[in-house]
Order: sequence, then C-alpha cells, then structure tokens
Amino acid sequence: MVTFLRRFVFNTLYCSAFVSFATALAILLPAGSGLFAVCRSCEAYAAGPVRSQAPAIPSSGRVAWVIDGDTVVLDSGEKVRYLGVDTPEFGRPFYDGASGRNRALTEGKVVRLEVCKEEPRDKYGRLLAYVYAGGVDVSAALLREGLARPLAIPPCGRRRAAELKEAASSAKAKGVGVWSVADKAGRGGLKVVEISPDQALKHIGAVATVTGEVFNVHTAGQTVFINFGNDWRRTFTAVIFTEGLSAFKAAGIDIKRYKGRRISVTGRIKSHGERVEMVVSAPSQLKGD
Repeated sequence: MVTFLRRFVFNTLYCSAFVSFATALAILLPAGSGLFAVCRSCEAYAAGPVRSQAPAIPSSGRVAWVIDGDTVVLDSGEKVRYLGVDTPEFGRPFYDGASGRNRALTEGKVVRLEVCKEEPRDKYGRLLAYVYAGGVDVSAALLREGLARPLAIPPCGRRRAAELKEAASSAKAKGVGVWSVADKAGRGGLKVVEISPDQALKHIGAVATVTGEVFNVHTAGQTVFINFGNDWRRTFTAVIFTEGLSAFKAAGIDIKRYKGRRISVTGRIKSHGERVEMVVSAPSQLKGD
C-alpha cells in the first residue's frame, strides 16, 4: 500500500511539473520507447477526464417495434414518446386497439420526428416528438379514431393543443373508443347502453353498443353499409364512409367478412329518413366474433 501511494504521488507530481515538456517530447520519441508511454500518460493527465457527449437528436428513424399506443422504439434503440396524446395503459379498455393501430401505422416504417426543442427528452430519457408516418400525423390519427385523449403538457404539448382537441372532437361526440369509458382518474365516460338492432329505434341520439348478426354488407360508391336486417330502409345499419374505410384498410380488416357473423358496433345512434344508423369511423368501434 505504501509503495502504491509513493508511486501515485510521484506520478502526479511528475506529470504536473513536466507535462508541457513531455507533450513536446512525445512528438520526437520513437513510439516503442518506454519514455514515449510516460509522456503520453502525462498528456492524458493534462487533458483531464473525458466528458461524454449527449446523444444526437434524430429527425427521423425506422420504428423497430411498438411498445404501446403512444410509444415506439427506433432501430437505433431510441424510445420515442408521442407529444399531444395519451393512450390507454396496459389493462385499460382500448389498450390493444391503440397499440395495434399504432403498430399498423408505424412499425417497420421510417417516420419523421418533430422533436420538442425546449425539452427533447422526458425524465425517462425518451424523445418527446410529434411523429409522422408516410405523411400521416400519428397523434391526430389516434385521436380521430377514439384511441387516445388529448394531452397538453408544456412546453411542446401545448403547441398543437387546439388542433389535436379538434381532431378528437368527432370521436368524443360519438362516444367511441376511449370516450365511452372513464379516464384513468375516473372522469368522463358516457353511459353506453347495450341493445339489439331491433331496439335501436328507441335509442336515437344515445351512445349504444348494438349487437346482432349481419345480414348483408353492401357497397355504394365509397360508402359501405352493414345491414342488420333484410330491409335496409327500416332496420339498423352501420355506415362507413371514405375516411373510415381508409382506417379499416390500414388495419388490414376486410369489412365484407362480417357478413353472416355476429358483431357489436358502438357509437351514437341517429336517424336518416326511415333508416336508423350509426356512423363508424374507426375499427375500434366494431368487434366481431
């Protein structure tokens, strides 16, 4: 121990006193000489401890896998937490729907990252960013389909708060997805009645889950009608317009397969002439056997 301390003190004093001389001399000495190694040690001492640099902030990356509805991992290993939204956590209703939709939108694809400049990372080291996949605003898509709630946390979460609130407004009004249940704090959530297709006429204006067997799936132009009876004018019908069809296509769902199957569809019931209908804009509104 005494010998070690003597060597430590000697080396420290030696380097402090002769670092300038040794640095210059190291240039002239043969690389294999013992004095060369001593001089290089002095250089390292003079330079001080090496400081690690903060990792670079990427502007894009390929999504390796999806953790949940609002978090992904890039092939570089970076974790990215979406700004502006909050999707259901594991064990909560619509967790699988939000995670699956996020997977369909991003997994295996190169995404563009709009990282928060003021606060690029959260306390867990995750990048905080708005994410775009193939021109699709992922946060807005999740909100429109009722698979997320707006989350405006400063500084950057507030930048698009009004825009994302508007994106969620349609799903919220229809009471679909996360808007049909209370949030994590027990707030909100609409009372959803569970009825058969024959009872729909008595619940116009209400948010309901209608369960029954599909009689026919009919396409007219860019609109799909899921009929729950042989008289489409008088029986309950689920209607999917162009925007909704895009969501089903992106999720890999063939709507025609529901013919003859028992399904449940959730949303707000309304009347259209003699027909009682429900507009379906996202796969999360529909569940089949």
